[in-house]
Amino acid sequence: MGSFGGDADEVTAAFAGLSDREQAKNLLERVLLLAPNAAAALHGMAVINDLAGNKKSAEAYLKAALAAEPFHDASHRDLFHLMIEMGRWRDVFRVVITCIRNLTERQRQLTEAQRKLQARSRTVAAAAAAGPLSRYTDC
Repeated sequence: MGSFGGDADEVTAAFAGLSDREQAKNLLERVLLLAPNAAAALHGMAVINDLAGNKKSAEAYLKAALAAEPFHDASHRDLFHLMIEMGRWRDVFRVVITCIRNLTERQRQLTEAQRKLQARSRTVAAAAAAGPLSRYTDC
C-alpha cells in the first residue's frame, strides 16, 4: 500500500463498498466540505494521494491532519514512512521528536486525569461514609 506503514485491511475496511479510489476521494472531499478539520478524512485523502503517487499532496494532507488533531497517530506514522521514502531524514527526525513530545504530553494528561479521579474517589468515599447509612456500618 504505497509508502505508508498503515495496514491495508484498515483502508479496505474504511472504504468498504466503494468500487474505486475515485469514489473514495469523492466521499472524503464531501466529508471535508462539511468538516474541513476532520483528521481522519484528511488522512484518508493522504492515503489516496500516496497510492496515486502524489507524494507532495499526501504530505500536505498529513500535515493538515496533524494541524487539526496533533495526536492523530496514523498521520504521524504515515508521515514518518513518507519522509523515509522521500529520503528526507531531517523531517524523519522531526516526526520522531514530535511523537516523543506527544507521548510526554499524553503522559502528563493521563497523570492529571488519574490525580483528579483519585481525588474524586476519596470525596465519594468520604461522602458515603458520612451519609445517612453510616450509623448502620459501625457494628
